[in-house]
Amino acid sequence: MSAQPVIECRLDHLVWAVPDLEQGVERLHDAIGTEPTEGGRHVGLGTANYLVGLDADAYLEVVGPDASQPQPGVERPFGIDRLQGRPRLVTFAVRVDDIEASAEALARAGFDPGPPFAMQRALPSGGVLSWRLTRVSEWGGGVVPFLIEWGDNVHPSQSCASHARLDQLRAQHPDRERVREVWSAMGLQHVVSPGPVARLEATITGPRGSTRLTG
Repeated sequence: MSAQPVIECRLDHLVWAVPDLEQGVERLHDAIGTEPTEGGRHVGLGTANYLVGLDADAYLEVVGPDASQPQPGVERPFGIDRLQGRPRLVTFAVRVDDIEASAEALARAGFDPGPPFAMQRALPSGGVLSWRLTRVSEWGGGVVPFLIEWGDNVHPSQSCASHARLDQLRAQHPDRERVREVWSAMGLQHVVSPGPVARLEATITGPRGSTRLTG
């Protein structure tokens, strides 16, 4: 696998999965003093999200069960049904302009993110926001980001009524060298350390203070 960047990308968003969406939003607000903005509902998947804008047109996604939807016929994404009462920073996404070309380039470099697929959410104001993404890497345990392409849509960070600062994003993984190779292929410079399990950690700061989100 190449040690040089093979695609152009940048941090798009962090995914903080919570077992109870209302409580998760309150917990974040209490910790940093920033009120997350309602993002919308993932119809059919049984989830909804709230967003907090971060630096450089990125954002933090708080995602959890949507009480307004019936129990989905499949497991909710991001392991939400298996959280056992504890929120987790489960993964993150990097933004690309051409997801097919980026996925193909990574596959040639030794990391195949899989085929892109479409997803959407119903917006609180009406209408639907659509995007394309790849799946979360199973071996990466959330430490290897998925790709996302927003096309001509206004980026979700622009809809955030409140913002915070991402002070640090780091990871640990049993196969640190492989993760570092993938990150290098993506041009990512965050810190990855060896550890017994795959885990992300981010420090977010708002007007009230800082909080550490962990996997």
